[in-house]
Amino acid sequence: MWRYRLSFGFYLAILVAQVLSAQLTFMDELKTLTHQIQLLNLINGLELDTFQLQFITDKARAAAELQDKLINELQPYQADLLNTLNELKHILIKGDPIPPVLKSHVHKVEHTIHQLQLTYYDSIAQLAHEVESILQPHQLRVLDDYTPCLIPPHPQAAGQVRRFTGIDRALHRIRQLPPEVFDSQKEQIAERMLDHIKVHLPMGYIQDESQEKLWLLSFIDEIYHLPAIDFRLKASEYIEKLQHRYKPYKPSLATWAKIANYLLTPDAIPLLESKLQEQLK
Repeated sequence: MWRYRLSFGFYLAILVAQVLSAQLTFMDELKTLTHQIQLLNLINGLELDTFQLQFITDKARAAAELQDKLINELQPYQADLLNTLNELKHILIKGDPIPPVLKSHVHKVEHTIHQLQLTYYDSIAQLAHEVESILQPHQLRVLDDYTPCLIPPHPQAAGQVRRFTGIDRALHRIRQLPPEVFDSQKEQIAERMLDHIKVHLPMGYIQDESQEKLWLLSFIDEIYHLPAIDFRLKASEYIEKLQHRYKPYKPSLATWAKIANYLLTPDAIPLLESKLQEQLK
């Protein structure tokens, strides 16, 4: 009996390990594929010619070499910093005062790492500016507007668009409801809207859901009772109002920074090479 239990327990442990391993593999593959598709949307949206593709591919390879150089330069300092931080952790667990020598060493190693990173970032920025210089005005606009997505909303887009047509359609559907249906269902509509909004926001962004539901109720009630002519004239303003309330602040990036973040990365190299081979056929 005990042998059976031990064997069964061992089998379960193996099964759990296999499931966890499969989940990690799935998540890694999902993340990789998603990122590749987002990059391909951008590359396709830029409509790069053969010279541009070759130029960007060369700069991406140069960026990868700079990254490898940085990793090699950082390696001894990273090991030193980890050892020092482990020492600091044990001191804090004991509740002992931090020795001045240890404080000084942590700051010194951090400063060295920071300086190496700054040199790397400056070099990458230079490569990105070189890529920026060969792009046409319409390609620069694509980069300025680019927000990663899996399936762009229309063939001309490289990523998400700022105006959400789904909101427009939802507001029109609300206005088409008979008065008695709207009055009986408006609370459920507000709840569904809130649930949909929460999916697209960071956890904890909405701090008071009951208060937010009241705001949405007031919002859709105002929309519903607008005269038709006013709704046609002001629909875009109401959409902007809703977006502004639920759009987390994200600082806009300079064009060269988007080039560095998306096109001058190791992940972009095989995709750029594949697109170049397709053009050269």
